[in-house]
Amino acid sequence: MTLEMLLSKVFDEMRDGVKKRVPVDEYERLKEEFVFHMSDWRDDLGRLEVLFRDPERDPADAARDVAGFLYHVVPHLNAAARLLLDGVADPFSAQTAVPQAKSVARGR
Repeated sequence: MTLEMLLSKVFDEMRDGVKKRVPVDEYERLKEEFVFHMSDWRDDLGRLEVLFRDPERDPADAARDVAGFLYHVVPHLNAAARLLLDGVADPFSAQTAVPQAKSVARGR
């Protein structure tokens, strides 16, 4: 079984109620979108895995890989979450990353 086939079955497993409420072609389109959003970033995941396994890497290369992962993967995950789970609330929305990073840099 391929990853795409498994993800398709995951969608079927989780969205049976949707399947009963929308036309077949619409359901298949939603499932296809989900599979795309969950699989398009596998190369990014591979680069992040290399980074996690080799923390001695050049910081500039690591920064490029981390930023690339966030820019590419997070929007895909948000879209996949909307399709599979009707969205996921952001538990960190009250916090902002930039001020936290500044306070860490100051040693607070």
